[in-house]
Amino acid sequence: MLASQAEIKNRIDQARLSYEGYSRQLTRPTLESGRRERLEIDVRLLGEEIATLEKLLQLTRAIEDHSRVEEIVRARLGEVRATLAADAELSNRSAPERDYASGEVSALVWALGEDPLTLGMAEMMRGHEQADPSRTNRALPAILIHQLQEAPDAETRASAAYELGKLHITQAIPNLTAALKDKPLVAEVASLALAMFTREELEQASRLKSET
Repeated sequence: MLASQAEIKNRIDQARLSYEGYSRQLTRPTLESGRRERLEIDVRLLGEEIATLEKLLQLTRAIEDHSRVEEIVRARLGEVRATLAADAELSNRSAPERDYASGEVSALVWALGEDPLTLGMAEMMRGHEQADPSRTNRALPAILIHQLQEAPDAETRASAAYELGKLHITQAIPNLTAALKDKPLVAEVASLALAMFTREELEQASRLKSET
């Protein structure tokens, strides 16, 4: 089911907060080269995601028939994925790995409710539809960590790792570190997620671990 206008707006707001935060970090003169490179990639991907979601929001306002909008979104998703598959630099990567190289793909898959994270959360929350609506938000860190550790497929584990980093869920830093030994896709995204945390957050997590 296609995301509603309210959901798209909320997603745009969240992405903008991350975009602005990462952009501010890039202005630091003492930023390490490796982290700068990672942040530049994140800013690019978030910019693509925001631009795509804004276009989608305009589309939902112009076309009342959401089934038609969904057809357009699926067609565009197919086009973008075909372009990525034809890219010489990405041709040796798996389809999920190519998806992570495009902010537009991330936005389109999310809008369709078909990203691994959304599907995994829906499965875990099944049977609690009548519960407190804020329950999911409160449980989100635990859900994401559980998916990172227990999801049977690498795509869902990688998606959970990315969200843990993007949301700066510091309690998950040890889990992300452990995920560096997972399958290549998960390890790569876990490394990306760890790079999203500030040095202070990483040091704090290290201190807490040594105290336990």
